Amino acid sequence: SFKDTGNRGRAIIAGGENSPSGTDFKIIEYIQTSTLGNSTDFGELTNTNMQNPMGLSSSIRALFGGGAPTTATIDYVTIASTGNGIDFGDLTSGRPRGSALSSSTRGIFVGGNPGINVMDYVEIMTLGNAQDFGDISFNGRGPSATASPTRGIIANDYSSNFDIDFITIASKGNGVAFGKDLYYGGYGATNGASTGSRGVWMGGYTSSTGTSPTQNLRRTTAIRGVEFSSGGNATEYGDLVSASYAVYNSATGTKNRGFCFGGFVPELTIDATNTIQFMNIQSSGDAQDFGDLTVPRFGIGSACDSHGGLGGF
Repeated sequence: SFKDTGNRGRAIIAGGENSPSGTDFKIIEYIQTSTLGNSTDFGELTNTNMQNPMGLSSSIRALFGGGAPTTATIDYVTIASTGNGIDFGDLTSGRPRGSALSSSTRGIFVGGNPGINVMDYVEIMTLGNAQDFGDISFNGRGPSATASPTRGIIANDYSSNFDIDFITIASKGNGVAFGKDLYYGGYGATNGASTGSRGVWMGGYTSSTGTSPTQNLRRTTAIRGVEFSSGGNATEYGDLVSASYAVYNSATGTKNRGFCFGGFVPELTIDATNTIQFMNIQSSGDAQDFGDLTVPRFGIGSACDSHGGLGGF
């Protein structure tokens, strides 16, 4: 059987956009997760339209799927090396602003814009088109997803609910109710970080009314999450550095550190930031500055070769 090994300690960041120029980026870059510092060039995606892609990984490969406008392309790269993306196959439908999660062997692409609740799956070490996995229970526009080795957790969307679903990665089926995220986080926390037992997501939009994300929308710096083994509502663990970087960001992590890349910054002329933040998932606490991306942008995909969904290492 396939044994998931590789060069641990590298996170891959891909795609994105900025505004008002509307520039789309094919950029792929990486960081070494155990250090501090700026990102380094890795290569390019195959498609200029992969803004807001979904990112997932084993310890060997990172996959980036979907993007705007309605791109179905899935690219893969070998994490331990550098180089351009290679065609893997296609999603069942093209879409941006979804999320993704994975175990060591299977990757699941979740949701997308506009309000797509489908889940697709692939076997990471093969090539080919994605297949239908099931549906999440809510509008899938801008969800946040993370995984243990056996379970996926999917939270938030651009609708009036605050639901969290879980799935069993090795099987197929629809999302099942897990709990509630008391902060609305749609469009804000694409992907999440995981220790294997705890999953977190970061930032997003929240409604000051607590009833609908379309009412009194504002940004939240909250880092919150759940324990995979038990259902229940999300718990707040800390805060991002600034509310300015709290939306349209992307997250991934190791079993110890969670990372937040880029974001939408309405206060700036270019409306994007190059900030990389990190936090300690095990002990909780506020995020700190890690370094900078090569280019300011939001709507990024990210993945890591040592996230908590990969099991024992």
